[in-house]
This record gives sequence, C-alpha cells and structure tokens, in this order.
Amino acid sequence: MTGNILCHRVRPPQGDTVITVRGVQGEPAIPADPARGKVWSAIAEAVRRRLAEDRLKEALTHPQ
Repeated sequence: MTGNILCHRVRPPQGDTVITVRGVQGEPAIPADPARGKVWSAIAEAVRRRLAEDRLKEALTHPQ
C-alpha cells in the first residue's frame, strides 16, 4: 500500500517550492496506535525539525 500525506498551514504561499517527505517502506506491522507508529513519528519529527530550523533562520535574518 502506498499513500501521500499533504500538510499545509492556512497562509498565503511563501514561494514556489513544495517540500515532500517520501518513503518506500511502511510500518513493519500495523501499530496499535497509528499516531505513535514508526513512520508517522519519523515524519512528525522531520516536520518539527524543519519548522525549528525555519524559525531559527527567520530569527537570525530578522532580529527583533
């Protein structure tokens, strides 16, 4: 089974780039709690890390 996950924030586009997370392997087994599965947890961590990097870049670029 394959699938795509599209996430967005309610705001105007910031550019022409769309960041995607791709993988060819799924969960090793169906998790009891899908929100805590290995694949979803890895995606969520990657998004958190990217958002943290974006916020740091913004703070460094536009200091208060």
